[in-house]
Amino acid sequence: MKQKLLFISAILVSVAINALSQTGLIWSDEFDSAEVYQDNWIVIDEADGTDSWYRPANVEISDGTLKLHSKEEIYNNKHWTGARLDATIHPQYKYLEARVRIAEPDAHVWATWWTIGWVNDASKWPPEFDIFELQGGAGKSPGQWYHYKTSSGQNTYVGKDTGLDESEWHTYGVYWNSSGPVLFYVDSVLSYIADLGSGAPPAMAAKLKLTSSPNSRDRYTGCLLAAMEIDYVRVYDTPPYTEPTDLVVIFTKPGNGDTLSGAIAINAIAYNPLLGTSDGDGITNVVFELINNSTVVYSKQENIAPYDWNINTVQFENGTYIIKANANSVSVDGVITKTDSVEVTIINAEPSIYSTAIDGSKDALLFPNPVKDILTLDLKIENWNLIQIYNTSGEIVYTKNLEHYGTYSLDINHLPNGVYILRLKGSINSYYRFLKYE
Repeated sequence: MKQKLLFISAILVSVAINALSQTGLIWSDEFDSAEVYQDNWIVIDEADGTDSWYRPANVEISDGTLKLHSKEEIYNNKHWTGARLDATIHPQYKYLEARVRIAEPDAHVWATWWTIGWVNDASKWPPEFDIFELQGGAGKSPGQWYHYKTSSGQNTYVGKDTGLDESEWHTYGVYWNSSGPVLFYVDSVLSYIADLGSGAPPAMAAKLKLTSSPNSRDRYTGCLLAAMEIDYVRVYDTPPYTEPTDLVVIFTKPGNGDTLSGAIAINAIAYNPLLGTSDGDGITNVVFELINNSTVVYSKQENIAPYDWNINTVQFENGTYIIKANANSVSVDGVITKTDSVEVTIINAEPSIYSTAIDGSKDALLFPNPVKDILTLDLKIENWNLIQIYNTSGEIVYTKNLEHYGTYSLDINHLPNGVYILRLKGSINSYYRFLKYE
């Protein structure tokens, strides 16, 4: 049996997830008859656009499954044949699911359980949901993809490989509605979120299709071919329900309490454990916010991992800030958000040595400056309750609690020579730069 790394970590943890059976079955074909039920399917008899033909004789129902065979043979001046069925039902905003496998691993077949748009009794492309698509060959696995047109009119697609062994039975499903992203499922567990960031899929029905033929991209004379097997196709009113899960979002930099100046790099990792544990798994975007006194002074949205934000702090006033990383994912019920935050201090100043506050305030005076051993601090108002002294690496090297305003003598003889920042912390924050020497 071919071994493959399962890319969908949700499959690995599904035993821990309360995934309930979907409800509201409105249409199905269980393929338990002797032949294709013509009220459900149209068997296609035409060229497939390559050196291959969709041949009705390659469609078979036996042992309770539908089989679409691929063959190397001369037929209608083509060298290869496959099979295709189009459904007569055209659902809109429903959950579509089929149980599918390829009879043998590594077969060179292009097998797809998919849909295109259906408008005014005619096909329309895009959109296209590739609910199960295998462009077969050695080491290949099924993928799930969404083809769509961007707001600028460009045709593009999003999606990912499942990492599954295509010769094993799995169910593959998709759900979409008028307001949210396209949700793909494997074995009734959410496997991929196709969030376009620009609105919901087009408001149209879907034409269901089952297709398999020799893979035009890598077939060769004598290559392994195998049947695409379908156990059933079902249409439900609603998708499988999965218990909500908390997102994970963690700052990697800066750290809580860091002092920042100049150009800085901010990074957070985020993922939805239901869909994976790698950075970005199941995350539609991360919105960073820089907050001062409860006011968002700057923000940026990152749509793709790694979630980095590079800013220059000189554009902001010195002071204490909160940086938030708001990670967003989606479920059938709407948007899920999780936030991490750090408190930082931004200090930017000219290289001059100050005795008054860096911002020019004279509510406290610091002297002498430069200082050798005893630094005197004269507080004229009662705004502060803590003194902190930082070295140029942003490390706190001295702290002292303040009980009242007035004069304080600070013994800093133990500090190495250099430039330091003194922070008065309280209802307001003030900063002083001084030079220590011997």
